[in-house]
This record gives sequence, C-alpha cells and structure tokens, in this order.
Amino acid sequence: MADTSDYPRGSSFMDPLKGILVAYFMPELCYDKFFLDLDFLDVPCVKMVVSKALGIGIILGSVLGKTSIFHLYCFSVKKR
Repeated sequence: MADTSDYPRGSSFMDPLKGILVAYFMPELCYDKFFLDLDFLDVPCVKMVVSKALGIGIILGSVLGKTSIFHLYCFSVKKR
C-alpha cells in the first residue's frame, strides 16, 4: 500500500493546480471526487469536465485559426 503520510487527510498532490482546475474545468465537488477519493468514473463529473474541456478547446482552436488566417491574409496583401 502506498505511503500517504506525506499528505494530511483532505490534501492531494494536485493542490497547487486546484485553483485553476476549479475555476475553469470542474466544480469543487468533482475535484474532491477525482483527486481526493480517486473516483474517476463518476459520470456527472466526467461529463462536466469533458464538456468544459471541449468548449475551451473549440474556443482556443477558433482563436488560433483566426490568427493564422489573418497572418495568411496579411502576407498575401504585402506580396501584391
């Protein structure tokens, strides 16, 4: 069995990232289920995390796509 004496009860190795995870990806209840109880198969939390991650991915993809299209347009205008 793993030695858990390094972390007090209610603590996790993911504590430094807790603020970012709770703010953008999951509610605190899901954080507790995933990283304190190690219950990665909690269906409502998995649905919520996947949904938020896909949403953020779509937004980032569209922003990166628009900037690359803008750069292509600028380079084509300069060559004329």
